[in-house]
Amino acid sequence: MSHSEDLLRKTLTTARFFAGGELNAEQQDKFVVVVREFGGFLRDVSMVRLRSPQMDIDKVYVGEPITEAASEDTNGTTYHTPNFNKISVSTAKMRAAYYVTTEALQSNLEQSGFEDTLISMMSRRHAMDIELLAVQGDASISLTTDGDTRMNRLLRIKDGWDIQTEAAIILDAGGDTINKDLFDSAWDAMPRHYRRNSSNLRWIMNRSLWNDYSNLIADRPTPGGDDALFGRLGNFSPSGIKPLFVDTIPDFKPLSIATATPATIVGDVADVFEITSGTNSRLEIDVDNAGAVVVNIATGVYSCNAIAALINAVSGLEGVASTDVDGHLILTSPTTGATSEVELVDTTGGAVTSDCYLTLGLVANSSVAVTFPHTVNGAAAGAGTNRQGTFMWLADPAEFLWALLDRTRIYAEYQKGTDRVETVIYDQMDFKVQNLDAIVKVNNIARLF
Repeated sequence: MSHSEDLLRKTLTTARFFAGGELNAEQQDKFVVVVREFGGFLRDVSMVRLRSPQMDIDKVYVGEPITEAASEDTNGTTYHTPNFNKISVSTAKMRAAYYVTTEALQSNLEQSGFEDTLISMMSRRHAMDIELLAVQGDASISLTTDGDTRMNRLLRIKDGWDIQTEAAIILDAGGDTINKDLFDSAWDAMPRHYRRNSSNLRWIMNRSLWNDYSNLIADRPTPGGDDALFGRLGNFSPSGIKPLFVDTIPDFKPLSIATATPATIVGDVADVFEITSGTNSRLEIDVDNAGAVVVNIATGVYSCNAIAALINAVSGLEGVASTDVDGHLILTSPTTGATSEVELVDTTGGAVTSDCYLTLGLVANSSVAVTFPHTVNGAAAGAGTNRQGTFMWLADPAEFLWALLDRTRIYAEYQKGTDRVETVIYDQMDFKVQNLDAIVKVNNIARLF
């Protein structure tokens, strides 16, 4: 167990015995250390700890020059005043909860060490959830029209930095893949007074985008190409700026493309999936009007890759199923254009009594109706989109602000009615951008596939 994991274990264990579950000052310090370590990008951003749910943070700006010529024995009369502004922080309350049954504690191979392992796993998940919300949060998400999924229930809490920086300095890559010109254009767009602190600036991007750039360099018949090929680009810094990898930056955003696209259905529930025979164990899929094919799944707990493998193993559906990096199921026709088609079939007359469409998230989003049969078609050239878009920021990570109320509450209780231990964590936090004119955002960058 790492030092941070041990800190969290002690924090959670001791918090159980405090009235109301609110962490004291020392415990709150430890909790923040652990979340920042597990959160990745949260280690690099600015953080402010609040004593009240709402707070104004004062900002001072000095833009124009304040220095001028001075004459001997002359009293200067010109004085300049800085500009003052405020960042209004308003925290949102969030809840993370899990339980473990007595049977799980008794039968697990780790025995007494299992609770520590569970605490470690849940704390890492909670920290990742916080960073996901900070980056991808979208308060416009509707559970009714966009789907009542775990991810949507998280992201709808607050607008994150992706949405907030749409008001920053925006460059449109127009569907181009990552290249030297994009780096140059972003640097040229950065206001001059922020370039002076170039040692603090970073190219903030998903690691997969940097891998794309490495692959492009690897194609060059130069020593730099060899370094990229063998993973030796650690010190490579476009325009003298180092990269900072943030894997919660999405690399699956919709991107308009000129070529014809295949019919595609993307689930919005991430693995793992619990299947019960006769309850949610059946799929019926028709690809390109070749005839409906039934997939029956045995009772068990499955990863998304395992579900995709089961579908692809059925005659007539070879290669149809795949997954994305977040564990969502994807069904794709092997053909492209307007006649490309994937159809979800229900032969039970709309009852969907044993189909697993909902479990797999195939009917949980606005793009897939619950009415059956449901058909999705591809698009002709010039009319389609794919999910291969991403963005990057050029910014000082300190421009991103994470505000946390110093009143984290942790409850862990044994429930005798269900014979299990339930743990609940309550947080309140907000996410802001300090200076929008200090961030250049390059949108609509196409991934290499």
